[in-house]
Amino acid sequence: INAEYMGHPASQVDPTEGMGAFWGTPEPTVEQLAEAGIDTNVDVKVLNKLWALADRNGDGVLDRSECISFFSKLLDATMRKYQQKANSPMENVRNTYTKACQRLAQAKAELSTPSSPTLTHLTSAMDNNRDGQVSKGEFMSFWSQFCKTVYAFAMNNPA
Repeated sequence: INAEYMGHPASQVDPTEGMGAFWGTPEPTVEQLAEAGIDTNVDVKVLNKLWALADRNGDGVLDRSECISFFSKLLDATMRKYQQKANSPMENVRNTYTKACQRLAQAKAELSTPSSPTLTHLTSAMDNNRDGQVSKGEFMSFWSQFCKTVYAFAMNNPA
């Protein structure tokens, strides 16, 4: 993986910025972040914004309704991007993105039910300590690893 992530050179990213409220004082070291499963190449500001979108009631843990809302927003944003590309004058591009939008709409419908097995799998993947709740640390660890995986995939599979 390159030393750059999402346009941010690693040397310019302060992995501890904005973490005081989460970790307490003093601010964590890069080593402490790594031990907690936070990938220091992922912009912590982005992870904090994702957490703010997810933890709507601000209680520090995600319940199923917050997970449903978060994934719904994430899928909606992805569909909006894909719908723009689905308007392409090129038929193969238009078809590809139209099908992708249909699949994303199906995924959103599947995730919108509290009893959804897919939702259960996603929340279980985030709940590292298996206490039935997704804390901010677990959420940030999951998404930092997810972003790292997506970035590595993109870098190793050029279009």
